[in-house]
Amino acid sequence: MITLNRIKFLASLHQKKFRIEHAQTVVEGLRVIRQMMDNGLTPEELYFSQPKPEYNDIIDRIDADRVFQLDTRDFSRITETRSPQGIAALFPIVPKPLNERNFLLYLDRVSDPGNMGAIMRTAAAAGVDGIVLSPECCEATNPKVVRASLGASMFMPVEIHDAKWLTGFESVLAADMNGENIFEVEHLPCPLALVIGSEAHGISPEVLSLCTKRLSIPMTDHMESLNAAVSSAILIYEIRRKNF
Repeated sequence: MITLNRIKFLASLHQKKFRIEHAQTVVEGLRVIRQMMDNGLTPEELYFSQPKPEYNDIIDRIDADRVFQLDTRDFSRITETRSPQGIAALFPIVPKPLNERNFLLYLDRVSDPGNMGAIMRTAAAAGVDGIVLSPECCEATNPKVVRASLGASMFMPVEIHDAKWLTGFESVLAADMNGENIFEVEHLPCPLALVIGSEAHGISPEVLSLCTKRLSIPMTDHMESLNAAVSSAILIYEIRRKNF
């Protein structure tokens, strides 16, 4: 059994201040939980509302005394989505340092959790070494970011630094509509940092002034711009194609 006080504690983790204070977060969804476990993260507790065969491989990997079946009301209290998927887990927040610096992303003022999560998911899939967030970005362990990133925001190296951090790189590339066509640039020397700005405001003038090259994605006149996550995916994979 799980106590009412424990349910209240888990529900409190919806708030950023409590996630930071306790270094824990609740993650929803079978695919996300499985992806995180496959990348070496172990849940402290697992919760489900109704037993399902597809949960068995996850449940079997966790000690039985850390697995709890909750009624629908309690399960909805500890989760955030309107239609919970029926399984959730409590994970510790364990920051990973940037040990490899050959290809990094710098996200400048990216505040939309869905965009940030999608960018991180692509970065993990493409083999980017890590991600640096400007202080104005949304929190990497926000449950929406975790779900959108398929857990990458929890198992990838992520650090927070202001713009001065970029001075440590000789090659700092900016995603900029006024930059050079990425498909016409022949070589992009590593190590490098690729800077992605927010959809609403783009890259800040301070950060842009530290960039050594600006890169754009060619588009027709029918559309003003691309989604930040889509732009990131195109640039990340084209940089990998040219350099790795």
